Amino acid sequence: MLAPAQAARGQGLDVRLHGGIIKPVSSTAEYFRFGPSVGVDIGVPISDVVSVMLDVGWEWLQTQYTIASPTTNLWRYGLALEFDLLKDPGDDTFMLHALVGAGGTTSTSHKFWLKSRQPYDFYGHNINQTAMSAGGGLRFGLRTEDGIEWWLTSKINWSPVTDHNAAALRELSRDQLDLLSAETTASIQMGVTLW
Repeated sequence: MLAPAQAARGQGLDVRLHGGIIKPVSSTAEYFRFGPSVGVDIGVPISDVVSVMLDVGWEWLQTQYTIASPTTNLWRYGLALEFDLLKDPGDDTFMLHALVGAGGTTSTSHKFWLKSRQPYDFYGHNINQTAMSAGGGLRFGLRTEDGIEWWLTSKINWSPVTDHNAAALRELSRDQLDLLSAETTASIQMGVTLW
């Protein structure tokens, strides 16, 4: 596996797989709990210190114990710039990258039923929207003696919530929580460069 990995890097292509957890932050934390997060990115360098990445990921927001918020899937996709902050030709063991990007997030939740939206039916309601999103973070890397690159990534992602979905979530909370205007999450992921 190491030879194809080195060949792909020589052509300027990095493919990385990441997995970890997400924590809802800001008002999103009132409605949801932490959950799993996975992602893959494909990067192509455009200079010695900057790469362009196609970044795709999935996050799962779990329901809060205190309110009946539905578990919700967040499918994220977009482009990002990744900046090498420790470019040192003499030492390639440790790496530190900053990343910033924009794209879209598709949110889909499990079914729920609202008192204000009767009559009830089998299908119920769900959060189903696609919106622009933005994010950024830091990525710490370690290259082992056999050439494998391991990564620890911390990111913040933000995406607005439509008024229709925000009103539904607030009704589920019995109007006890602040109106959710955006889905904001922080994630920590471990990753590895595949090739």
